Amino acid sequence: MEDSNVDGGKNVLNQKTELQKALEKQKDNLAKKELESYIASKTPELEKVIADRAKRLQSSPDKDEDDKVINKELLEVRMKLKTRNDVK
Repeated sequence: MEDSNVDGGKNVLNQKTELQKALEKQKDNLAKKELESYIASKTPELEKVIADRAKRLQSSPDKDEDDKVINKELLEVRMKLKTRNDVK
């Protein structure tokens, strides 16, 4: 037979199907979790606490900036209300 490539053909563009992408993502996530658990089992408790705090501090600056904006807006509204009440 001339067409010996009946099993779906070659992927000429080297593109992956959605299933292949999902499977690869799942494998990557599993490998990452295994690595984290291995590292966690080998690190002392103090290093774990320090790493947790570092993660929290890295994620908190965004929240702090949002809080500052909200607090600034709240102060402006309070000042407006205060001046309205003082005038009456």
